[in-house]
Amino acid sequence: MPNLQQLFELKEKYGQLKKSENNAKDFLLKKSIETIALTKAFSFSEKQLFEHFKIEPGKPKVIEYFENVTEEDVVLVFIDIANFSEITSEKSNKFITDYLRNYYDKVFPIIYKHGGQIEKLMGDGIICVFGKPFLDIAWAEEFNRAESCSKEIINKFKGTNKEVKIAVHSGPIRYFKTPVEHYEEYTMIGKPITELFRLESVAIKNAINFYRGALLIL
Repeated sequence: MPNLQQLFELKEKYGQLKKSENNAKDFLLKKSIETIALTKAFSFSEKQLFEHFKIEPGKPKVIEYFENVTEEDVVLVFIDIANFSEITSEKSNKFITDYLRNYYDKVFPIIYKHGGQIEKLMGDGIICVFGKPFLDIAWAEEFNRAESCSKEIINKFKGTNKEVKIAVHSGPIRYFKTPVEHYEEYTMIGKPITELFRLESVAIKNAINFYRGALLIL
């Protein structure tokens, strides 16, 4: 998971900031830098934002999700460029850099548009999450947003040299902050993440590949 400053910068560059979020940022200007970053990084209404951060000064509630190893049911989406290794194996460093920059510039806005949050970036592979604390909505709506996001990404790159394969899974994960000095990282742990990696390895391109049994609660 990107750190708070990175979240701020990513949402500012690729996301669509709402007027209410900017108003909330001004209201919280005298509070911690982390809170200001979160104001713009997450898609809260002004009312939701104030309610969400009513805890001790300088420590937004979203941070407690990681420090307390909070469990939530979320929807996970793994986006990966099909045949990336073959496409880039004999290409120059400049080609690979420009290729990925062009890819990010197109795919990131779609993720943020649908309310997703980037959990991990691994070259051409992107894992994003739809759910609390980034989205405070019903599970079925989390899934609908993840599916709509996936469809738009597939259609965006279909027929290009960046065709994608997408794996979607859902279930309980735990937000986690690594307890290691000099290597602070916000991340997620749980069986659905392991299963998501397995699904991605056999996913078909230009299709949304669902993990069997993941959608039984609909």
